[in-house]
Amino acid sequence: MSNVTRSINIQVSNAAHLNICSINDFTSGTALSATNQNIAPMKHQSFTGSNTSEAMSGTLAFHQNNYQGLECLTVAYCASSQADNTSLSITPIAAFAASISSETIGASSVVANITLYDGRPQREGSTIMIMSLTATPMTIANAFSYVFADLTNAMFNTGVRNVDGIATVSTHITSSVGAGMPPAIHYYDLTGGQLKTMVAMLSSCWMTGDATKCAAPDAYLIGLLKGFISATPSPPMLWIPEIDYAATKGKAAVFTLSGYAGLSFFDGGNWNQTAVDTFLTLLVAGAHIVTICATNDVGGYNRNRDFYAWFNGSSAWGRPDGGTSHYCSPLSTTNTARYYLNITGETMPATVAYDYVDEAIGPAGILNAFMTGKTVPDATDGGDYNAYIQLEGWQQQGMTGGTRHMADYSSFKDTRWNMSTFAACPYSETRATAVFLAPPGWQPLVTKTIGMMPYVGAYGSEWINEGAAHQTVDGPYPPDWMHPDLVGIPADAAPLSSAYITVHTSHAS
Repeated sequence: MSNVTRSINIQVSNAAHLNICSINDFTSGTALSATNQNIAPMKHQSFTGSNTSEAMSGTLAFHQNNYQGLECLTVAYCASSQADNTSLSITPIAAFAASISSETIGASSVVANITLYDGRPQREGSTIMIMSLTATPMTIANAFSYVFADLTNAMFNTGVRNVDGIATVSTHITSSVGAGMPPAIHYYDLTGGQLKTMVAMLSSCWMTGDATKCAAPDAYLIGLLKGFISATPSPPMLWIPEIDYAATKGKAAVFTLSGYAGLSFFDGGNWNQTAVDTFLTLLVAGAHIVTICATNDVGGYNRNRDFYAWFNGSSAWGRPDGGTSHYCSPLSTTNTARYYLNITGETMPATVAYDYVDEAIGPAGILNAFMTGKTVPDATDGGDYNAYIQLEGWQQQGMTGGTRHMADYSSFKDTRWNMSTFAACPYSETRATAVFLAPPGWQPLVTKTIGMMPYVGAYGSEWINEGAAHQTVDGPYPPDWMHPDLVGIPADAAPLSSAYITVHTSHAS
């Protein structure tokens, strides 16, 4: 085996705020090239070496500012003649985070791109470090185009998606805000407090129309959403549930739904920054947002108010959601929802195709699990359903869901908080706290039986038995996928109108 070449080719990129210096401690083989050199911020350096007589193994230790500085990253490598012994691992230290942005581990070779980031604790006292986007994420992205893919993958590292803290966060939820303040928005940030930074990045793209303000696939989707909201002379209103903590039931909080706060997207012909930021915050946090367009709900169908149709009429690259939907009827498991982008497997790629007409491919952004669907999945005619949008945590993989998606689903079932890639939020239709985009004149009300405002796809049900002796009425009941025990409503809430009740008749004796 002496003629086998064992080789190491590791590129280290510095996305941190200070210089780093490398020290190579090799245990066998030869020293790697380019050691004992500084790597400046937003720069990279390759470390290479090969040997035909013995394994190439050792560590690269990176220190802050110079070789005498505190250590911030250790890279352990081994290229052996035996595939089982060939390996690569990284250990970020102290206030730093790191990722293996790409790697190829062969039988006797290691090729990898490793990136060091400034880190920030996920929350106060946490030992989990989240890579820092800084106040200007595109500065890093312009140097290292894969940064958002790294962040997306890092959000699924061990411990990051632990949602035990939701129980405490829930107890502080209140709809009370100061005079003149925007509606309260609630979420559980998994990114170390960086959700606002991500929203600001997307909002800058929206407000300026400059597609370079965020990753190209995100800019494309922002353009779709922006075009949809401005497609009619009377743009939709954004309606946000006003909720307050009431109690805890098992692992899930019970909220009181007292009403809805409405925001207009335009102010004097200009985009309303508050409405745009609120909408994007809800989107990135994972809110279930229903775009009201069903004929029975608004008195007529306008395709420009149907985001599902709007999305499918675009050149957005996507794929069907292969799983089932709780909106499906008991007689059908059809799910016609669609994801934006086509992400397969359990790793976010560095680049994605996002426009099939222009054949556009760009560095991955943050909106990688965005989906849209119909509240009546097997409806074939526009007007027979409402549409919805939601950013999930990870795209469902086949009928079994996949590891990342199903882990999020397990957390959702425990808490009834929706899981996005970067946060969890309580705005779920299953706990009667959906958010609405609706035409002017459509006014959401808190209702008995269902709690939230009913809509096609989320009506109540009533059973009438036309028996020989007398007629019996059973109901109304909420949809079987809803958890009305997790929402409280005011005593004077409006009774569920017959217009929002689907009647089923039987003729048993």
